[in-house]
Amino acid sequence: DKVNSLIILVQQSPIFNSWALTSLLNLCGRLKSNRAQPVLNALHDLFLHPLLPVSRKLRFFHQQPQIKQERLESRFNEELKKWKETHRKTHVKAKKNKNKPQERMTLNLFLEERTAVVWYFEDLLKTAFAGFVQLLAAATLDPLEIFRRRSLTICCSLLKSRPEQEGALLERLV
Repeated sequence: DKVNSLIILVQQSPIFNSWALTSLLNLCGRLKSNRAQPVLNALHDLFLHPLLPVSRKLRFFHQQPQIKQERLESRFNEELKKWKETHRKTHVKAKKNKNKPQERMTLNLFLEERTAVVWYFEDLLKTAFAGFVQLLAAATLDPLEIFRRRSLTICCSLLKSRPEQEGALLERLV
């Protein structure tokens, strides 16, 4: 089943399989209510357990602390320049400790780049969850009462357990 395979992909590695989450949302938006309800339930479980943080709201990328590429490059170049100057004087020490400062700076750049990737995924997740809440909003207006009830139950569950999109979820319940 396509839905189950996409769910497994998202569960295994959300950052690298974010396309699967987008596919699930698109699939849910195209289906009629009787076929969309299992996908809504699966998305609810995905957002509730592995994806959304419990204690805080998600942030867009531009709301994160700024990483400036020029700052990173200049800091790396300055450290490398200092290292070369200090080790030119003593050639023996330079051979012995050749890679240590450079490796440390490369590691710092690598960690900051990884942080930027996580922030990008958080931005994508925030947008995806907003789309999911819109799908729930449409499902709460479904003509069949059973689908409306299940959608409202999902809204209530998300509102109780996660702080993300509180206003939109509360609006659906009221």
